[in-house]
Amino acid sequence: MLAKLTRPAVLLSGFLLTGCATGISGIEITDTACKSFKPISASKSDTEPTKRQVIGHNKAWDAICAAKIEKRVASVGWP
Repeated sequence: MLAKLTRPAVLLSGFLLTGCATGISGIEITDTACKSFKPISASKSDTEPTKRQVIGHNKAWDAICAAKIEKRVASVGWP
C-alpha cells in the first residue's frame, strides 16, 4: 500500500514546488529570431495574394523586432 502512494506523493510534491518558481537568476534569454527574420519587399511580378503576405510579414516584423532593433541601436550609440 505504501509503495502505491509513494509515487503520486513524490509527483504531487514536485508539481507543488515548481509552481512557486520565480525564475533562475543569472540566466539571460537571448532572442535570436530578429537576427534572421527581416523585412522583405514585393516584386512587380508578385500576385496580389503574395503582396498581401509580404505586407503581413513586414507588419509582424514591425511588431516583434522593430522596437528591439531600435533599442539595440540606441544602446550602442549609433546615430
